[in-house]
This record gives sequence, C-alpha cells and structure tokens, in this order.
Amino acid sequence: MMQPRLCSPGKIEVDVEDLGVDYLTVVGHKVNDAAQAIGKIEVDVEDLGVDYLTVVGHKVNDAAQAIGKIEVDVEDLGVDYLTVVGHKFYGPRIGAIYVRNLGDKDVPLYPMLYGGGQERNYRPGTENTVMISGLGKAAELVVKNIICYKNHLSSIRDYLEIKLQEAFKDRIHLNGKFTTSERLPNTCNVSILSDKLQVLSNCRILQASIGAACHSQNRPSPILLAIGVPESVARNALRLSVGRETTKDDIDCVIQDLIQAVNQLENHTTET
Repeated sequence: MMQPRLCSPGKIEVDVEDLGVDYLTVVGHKVNDAAQAIGKIEVDVEDLGVDYLTVVGHKVNDAAQAIGKIEVDVEDLGVDYLTVVGHKFYGPRIGAIYVRNLGDKDVPLYPMLYGGGQERNYRPGTENTVMISGLGKAAELVVKNIICYKNHLSSIRDYLEIKLQEAFKDRIHLNGKFTTSERLPNTCNVSILSDKLQVLSNCRILQASIGAACHSQNRPSPILLAIGVPESVARNALRLSVGRETTKDDIDCVIQDLIQAVNQLENHTTET
C-alpha cells in the first residue's frame, strides 16, 4: 500500500500514477482535524486533498463526522453519493445513503444483500420505521439549528484549547491546528508532551479516546504522522470532543482532571 506524503500543513498529497489502480483515494469528510474543504475537489483532484473518496469518476463523501457540526449540502458539494450516520448527530444508531438520481444507470447503487423487495430492492428486510423516523427528526433539527450548534461547539472547543494551554504551557501540542486548514468545530486533537504518558488511565471523570474507534489503537495515527506531527508526539495524542450541551464549567472540571492525572503519573514515575 502506498504511503501518503506531506504536501503542506493539513493536506496530504498522493500521486495517482503511483497507485496504478482505478480507485483514487478513500478518506472521510473533515476527519482527524486534518482535512481541507470538500468543495475543492474540482481544483484539488490532481493533488488529492484529504477530504474525498473518488471511485471511477464518481464523487463519494463519507459525511459521518460532518453532519450536525457544519453545513452539509449535496448540491454545494457536487457529490454523487453521501453517507449519513445518525448517532453522530444525536439520532438513533442507523445510517442512510444519499444517491444523486437514484435509479440512474450513470450513478449506480447495488444491494449488498438480496431477498425481499423492501426499499426498492436495495435492502431486503422489514424497515426499522421507528429508527428511520428518529433519523429524520434528528436531521430536521440539524437543518434548523446548524448555525447555533456550530457556533456553540466552536466556542466551547476553543475554550478547551485555551485552558489546556494555560494549564500545561509549552507541554501541550495541538495537533492538526493550522491556519491553512479548516477543522470540525467540536474536536481537539492534543498531546501532552511526556515520555509514555498514559493520561486517560488516571482520569477520574474525563471520557475520551486516543484515536478513531474504527482504527487500530496500537500505533500512532497515520494522519497525524502524514501532516508532520512527530511520532513521539502522535503516540501521546488524545482526541477530545465537545457536544451541544457541553459547558465551560464542564471544561474547567476536565482540565482539573487532566492536571491531577498528569501529576499522579509523574509522581509515580519519580517514586519508582
């Protein structure tokens, strides 16, 4: 498998000719704080910015991480396919796919399973009406309130980063925060600089992750490495997310929790 290379802060470059395949690239929409604006696919396709999945001439966008945090409009994006995941925006754990001109042979959609004729023969089995309805309502709320949601998330995330820098000074490293890159408003990827510092194991109230749940956790993020984050820093990365109901008081509690966790770990290391 070909490795991506750093092109500029926040952007990964891959040479299509080097791939030698019909598939160009597979990446999500604004994932891991390292993505460019998806609307640039027409001008960036030769460089393959990190936001796109282009399959044999079709534009496919995995919008799981974007919906509910930023505006997502299939017309503005110009995509042929777009995937939706309900639990990412406070809906039920059910998914959906948008297909431009469903049924058009130029934009094909093939079933993974065959059997019943439900959902126009694309997915056999009785429809989960309750969860479908819940997904629709959650999407309706997003369309109605997205500006409010985005502004709140961005404000709280920025407050989190300010408090982290105040608490840990030059020992904090914000990964993927570049002036040339857009970020999702709800996430902060950060490293507390220290040798083998497993902070989360000593946190009392903070619940967070060291990376994406769908990727292996026994190695540093390849996205962080590709955008120039040193491996020693990437190995200590924490992915912190805020939500619609997160408050500044919540952030203050988390900062104190991180401080006590780091102090406890460092005191234990000194004693041993």
